[in-house]
Amino acid sequence: MSNPDDILYNSNAYRNIKKYKIFLTAVRIYYGNYSELIKSFKIHGKVDLAELLDSKDGNKRLYSKHLKISRYLHNYVASITTLIQATSVYYKENFEPENLISDYNSKINTEVNNQPVKYFIKDLRNYIQHKEIPDIMTTTAYESSPSLKFNTYVKYQVKDLLNYKKWSKLSKKYIQEHARSLNIIEAVEEFHNIFFSFTSWFINQVEICLENDRKEVEKLKIKMNTEKFRTLTKIYFEFGDQNISGFERTFLPRFRKGERLYILREKKARDRAARIIKMFKKYLEIGSDFEKKVLNLYS
Repeated sequence: MSNPDDILYNSNAYRNIKKYKIFLTAVRIYYGNYSELIKSFKIHGKVDLAELLDSKDGNKRLYSKHLKISRYLHNYVASITTLIQATSVYYKENFEPENLISDYNSKINTEVNNQPVKYFIKDLRNYIQHKEIPDIMTTTAYESSPSLKFNTYVKYQVKDLLNYKKWSKLSKKYIQEHARSLNIIEAVEEFHNIFFSFTSWFINQVEICLENDRKEVEKLKIKMNTEKFRTLTKIYFEFGDQNISGFERTFLPRFRKGERLYILREKKARDRAARIIKMFKKYLEIGSDFEKKVLNLYS
């Protein structure tokens, strides 16, 4: 006897949706690391450097803040590499063979791959992984106003970065566009805006490609549930627990979330039984004998 679950889980439509969800995991990890990094930048931006250094253990506290930012930055650039690879593999395995999303290569080459900041962020991971975590420089800039507003920036020294000899041509070009120091948050935001635009476009294209698969999965879920209900309704009153609690433990998890809520909102036993029967009939003809047994159980 075949397993009703195979109806859904062995289908191409389900596999396609599952692959998409795996890809979206890489997207969510990237955005999580990006959000943490930006949050750390914003917190650091409110630090008055002079005041911090004048305080007790000021240098240690500043080093601790730099270390935290470096950790978030390391996680961020690592997740970029993961997402870039995941996007490329996902496209090549699932869409390129059938020439789906035909604009993919031209769009990524035009909007992403020719941007120097993309190579700088990508190569920064190699720098961190194979050379060192770059020393962070913190500077505080005050506005010339009575309020003495200030902002604190996190930067890399250009000369320190250029000591590394394995920057790609475009990475080196990006670094050299900055005179003495490179504002890290500006580089991160510049890359994020570029990649966010492309990734949003790609996800939208994937959603269009998967429209029929989603419809097919919904049909297969109904078919799978129908087979499960058909089997359980035949054997429940012969082998199952002959009480409401046992009946609901057996059948309610098989219904969809909205269907379960519709049933559980009814507190009167007889009326709840009527709702259960109504939901059963969405999937199959249950027969008058089974219907009577359900009503009697809830009486």
